[in-house]
Amino acid sequence: MSTQTPLLEDPAIGWRRLSNTHPIAMAVLAGFVGTHIATVFGFWFHGVFGLPDLDWPRFNGYLLFRPTFGSDFSVLTEVSDTTRLVLGWLVHAFTGIVFTITYVAVVHPRIPWPNTMAGNAAKALVWGGILATLSALWWSPSLFPEFDLGFFTWNLDGFAGVVAIYLWHVIYALGVSLVYNPLPRAS
Repeated sequence: MSTQTPLLEDPAIGWRRLSNTHPIAMAVLAGFVGTHIATVFGFWFHGVFGLPDLDWPRFNGYLLFRPTFGSDFSVLTEVSDTTRLVLGWLVHAFTGIVFTITYVAVVHPRIPWPNTMAGNAAKALVWGGILATLSALWWSPSLFPEFDLGFFTWNLDGFAGVVAIYLWHVIYALGVSLVYNPLPRAS
């Protein structure tokens, strides 16, 4: 009789199992990865059919330090562009992680689709679509009134600006679903 050593578990299954056993840790990782990948793509949008670039870290840095618009950070009003960018990126990354934790803890379990690769990607795309709609409809226009972005952020290069916002969130959602991708409960 020959004894065989059991085959090692498929790494893809092991990775997905982490989403079942450590969902919040995987949500943090997925939020960081998804936000970072989408952010980098957002810098390159000008090369995709001439879409406007979405530099969310710089915009977040701008939100933090604009004393003429009522900011209470009077001590920090004289910051370098680098400081503004780094702090804006930290806020942006933290926001992406928090939205991903919200998705993992609240949204994902309530969508009744199966936890397959495609099902989890579809769930994340629904969440990305919700965030994109909120961003275009409310966040961007209300947070940046001095830019007069208009209804549904239409003044951000018209249809191209809206497409850029949705494309950014699609990339974010796919990045999140590649990392946070739980197995069906029976597995």
